[in-house]
Amino acid sequence: MPLLNPVSGVQIQLPSITTLPYVCDYVEADRRYFLYKAILSLPPPADGSGDFTVILLHNPFRLHDDDYDDFSNMAIAKVGDNSWTSLPRASHGSIADIIPHKGQLYGVDVGGVLHVWDHHHLTSGPKSTLEIRFYCGMTKLLVESLNRKLYMLYKGLYYDTFMAIRLDADNPEFIPEDDLGDNVFFRWFKYLIFRLCNKISRAWRELHLLHRRRLL
Repeated sequence: MPLLNPVSGVQIQLPSITTLPYVCDYVEADRRYFLYKAILSLPPPADGSGDFTVILLHNPFRLHDDDYDDFSNMAIAKVGDNSWTSLPRASHGSIADIIPHKGQLYGVDVGGVLHVWDHHHLTSGPKSTLEIRFYCGMTKLLVESLNRKLYMLYKGLYYDTFMAIRLDADNPEFIPEDDLGDNVFFRWFKYLIFRLCNKISRAWRELHLLHRRRLL
């Protein structure tokens, strides 16, 4: 399973997903359902060198299993590793989304609890949690704005509206946002794009260019 830099074309080989503790084999057609999201702890150099960690969010809807209940649906691997290292289970529910933010890793579980990890001590479990509980049936997404503010979006399964709440770093709580001003959120499959725009047309052009790059 390679990690591809779409600009330089450099590929970095990652461990097989069969090295996860409860995976024996997989069907290629199911890859997009099992491999939900992968992020980098730090942006790697263009040539693929350097020491960085890939954080894999997989199988976000995994059911309870007594044999593997100590493992979360998160795993990490560094360049040159032969296998994925599963992170300890952080909560009763699976982690729904993750994002790096100001040197730390943030994750929200399906129950709406926010978990914060130190990038250098991921295997030690989250260093703090913040309970902002919402209905389990709501989709939960994390996004960082251009001015480096962290937002959590909650969207229902059966309607198009969503609620945005912002993390106040100085006072560890989420603040509901009634007005995003010129901020625009775009949901693109698993990806969430945050743009600060004066005109919607400008944001749409950026989104269209992003889509074309994904097709190249």
